[in-house]
Amino acid sequence: MDGEIIVTVSDPYGDRLPGAVGVLKDGSGAAREMVSNADGEMRFAGLAPGEYALAVTEAGFKPVTRSGLKVGPGTVQALQIALHLDLPDEG
Repeated sequence: MDGEIIVTVSDPYGDRLPGAVGVLKDGSGAAREMVSNADGEMRFAGLAPGEYALAVTEAGFKPVTRSGLKVGPGTVQALQIALHLDLPDEG
């Protein structure tokens, strides 16, 4: 039985972000890419048990990575990812 990871992406104000790109890698480095829907969600289903790493990017925001995401048989892991604005450095 496979597991899944459900990711909800929002901005610093808590508004959900459609169009964010998530790349999920397993322990062997194999990657799956998804784009968040209109509700700011992406669902990585059919995951074999193991440990995963996730990177989320969106234009105008700083990228976020999460590693050590454990998926077990039949488990569902829900993640809330808040992206922060990528402001240019002053100076």
